[in-house]
Amino acid sequence: MTRELKMEKVDCSYPEGHEKFVHRSKIPGGWIVIKDDMRGFGGFFVPDPNHEWDGNSLPGSLY
Repeated sequence: MTRELKMEKVDCSYPEGHEKFVHRSKIPGGWIVIKDDMRGFGGFFVPDPNHEWDGNSLPGSLY
């Protein structure tokens, strides 16, 4: 069986003039997140067992 990781764009707030692209995919226990901004590209895990994170709702949201 083939499985796909479906990414969705996250509408995050960020300082003016700092273009940022954030995408996420729901996985058990949270999110796999990919970000690309003026500081570089990275991927990480956001723990959120109830999948409540909207891009801004958790402390320290990506910036």
